[in-house]
This record gives sequence, C-alpha cells and structure tokens, in this order.
Amino acid sequence: MFLCYLNPRTNETRYFRVITKGLITEKQLVIMFLVMMLFFLPEIGQTYAKLTVEEKIKGFSNV
Repeated sequence: MFLCYLNPRTNETRYFRVITKGLITEKQLVIMFLVMMLFFLPEIGQTYAKLTVEEKIKGFSNV
C-alpha cells in the first residue's frame, strides 16, 4: 500500500510505503491521513490560490 502527498513548498511528490501487517489498521491510516490533511490544509489552500491567480493572469495576458 502506498501513500503519496505533494509537498507545497518544493512541489515534489513523496511516496511512502505503509506496511499493514496488523501494525496499522485502515481506520488508523484514515485518521492519520485526515490529521495530515488538516495540518497541511492552509499551505495547500495558499498554493492552490497562488496557482489559480497565476493561471488567470497568464490567461489574460495571452488574450
């Protein structure tokens, strides 16, 4: 099972291999994922807003 997340600062995708042999159940994995999403949500929102603004500016400059 693989988890991946996009690092907003460096814009690189990191892959983690999670060993599920009773050590980490799927419920714990989902909870960890939700906590990470809550932790990274402001940064992801900011980078997404920057990207959309840059795309809009590029779109207007192309016209």
